[in-house]
Amino acid sequence: MTEPSADQLITDLLEKRSSGDAAHYTSCWIEQAMQAPLPRSMPALLPWADTIRASSTCTL
Repeated sequence: MTEPSADQLITDLLEKRSSGDAAHYTSCWIEQAMQAPLPRSMPALLPWADTIRASSTCTL
């Protein structure tokens, strides 16, 4: 998440997941995560993800 190429990786993942990848349809979740401030540390990553899941409008 902090690597210089992270933005391109996120863009590529979003493109892959929103282009009919029925097995892993996660573009909504990726979009939600892109809008959230990044966690400040690796230990904060799981609570960060839990917060996104709990407040998201995405469906499973």
